[in-house]
Parts: sequence; C-alpha cells; structure tokens
Amino acid sequence: MTQTIRLEKESAFYHLILDRQDKRNAFDEHMIAHMIASLDTVRADKSARGLIIRSSSAHFCAGGDIAWMQRSAQMSERENFDDARQLAQLMYQLFSLEVPTLSLVSGAVFGGGLGLVACTDSAIATEDAIFCLSEVRLGLIPAVIGPYIMRAMGHRRAQHFILTANRFSAQVAYQAGLVHELVQSTDDLSSASDDWCEAINSGAPIALAVAKQFCHEMHDRDMSESIIDITAACIASLRSSPEGQEGTKAFLEKRTPDWGHRE
Repeated sequence: MTQTIRLEKESAFYHLILDRQDKRNAFDEHMIAHMIASLDTVRADKSARGLIIRSSSAHFCAGGDIAWMQRSAQMSERENFDDARQLAQLMYQLFSLEVPTLSLVSGAVFGGGLGLVACTDSAIATEDAIFCLSEVRLGLIPAVIGPYIMRAMGHRRAQHFILTANRFSAQVAYQAGLVHELVQSTDDLSSASDDWCEAINSGAPIALAVAKQFCHEMHDRDMSESIIDITAACIASLRSSPEGQEGTKAFLEKRTPDWGHRE
C-alpha cells in the first residue's frame, strides 16, 4: 500500500506529514487509519512535547478523495456510519491529544483538511492559502468536522461558510480565529514553526496538558458559583506539584527550569 503520511520526530516534537501529493493530500479510509495510528504513537510517547501537522507539498489537504466518496455512495447506511465514525475518531483524537498541536497550512485547505486545522491548538497559514467547506454542494454537510469548526471560528461565522460553501482567504481565516498567524510563503512556515516549538518548550509539560484540558472544559461553561472551587482546586494542585515547585524555585533563582518529561 502506498504511503500516504509520514511520522517523524525532531527533538521532542513529532511531525505528521501529509504525503499524498498526487491527490493534494485528500483523505481516504487508509490515510485516516494511518493518521489515527500516528496519533496513538504520539500519545504513548511521554517525552513528546508537541505535534506539528504539515504537508510535503504546496497543498495542505483537498478534503475527501473522490474515489473514497464514490465507494461510500455504494455503501449501506450502517457501512457509511462505520466509515464516518473513523473520521470522527481522527478528529476527536487530534482535538483531545494531551500535547500542544500546530497545523502549518498552505494552498488548498478544504473539507476535512479544514477540520484538522480546527482541531489543532494553533495554526499558521501562508497568505495565499484558500479555505472551503463545499459539502452542501455535494448534497452533504460537514457533520464530523462541524463542531470543531464552529468552536474555532464561532457559530454564526462557521454557519455562513457551511451554508454558502464559498471559498475564503487566509486573511478571513485569520480574522475569524481559525488561524493565528499569517506568513508570506511556505518557506516562512518553517521558521514560524521553530518559534512555536521554542514557546512550547519554555512551558512545563504537565502544566501545558492541564492548561489545554482546562481551556476545553471552560469553553462556554456556565459561570455559576461552582467556578470558584473548580478554579481554586486547579491552581492549588499545580502550585503544590513538582513542576509548580520547580518553576517557582527557578524563577526565584533566575535560572531555566528543569521540566523533565510528562508522567
């Protein structure tokens, strides 16, 4: 079977490289399965500090593969459920990955590719990247990726692009909060990625994992009185943890903290 992705590790950061160049990295069931297996590898490595998703070519991801879509048209509803659930599993595994995640995007960012961007914690795009959710023009909707896109862009803005299926620019994606930084060219993505890795490396591994989970749990949470004890318990636990103790001690001693690995 042709290799469609590569998983490489540089220092403590994994790179998941989409490498189906002849199809503009369009998904099929085999590529999805390989990506899930790669995320399992990252999740199991306690020395990992982060994951970067990028393309080996000019285009990030063109969405669903045409041949895969043709096969799905011949499936029963149950078979389609199982097939769609695999894609849903990929998105959730990426969204819930313990370490920080970054997507580096250029060219076409369509359908499921846009879903990958929405599932990562940070995203950097080239100024000429083009985004699109074209599913309604195929008689479908972006159901599996929709919750993550609405979370990343805001409900009403995402709804507009889901209903119109209009393409939108990297500048619009930046204004919407789908991407966090714009660079001029694909050559600039590498240096922007290095800056992101440096920033992540400066943080404590367990604190980063807790911060990520905290952000997920606090999103749209009802601001009731219970928030007092929930937030106090969170910071109290970290203050008394080995990482919290090391961070405070290093700050007072004016030195770089020794974080070690996640446990």
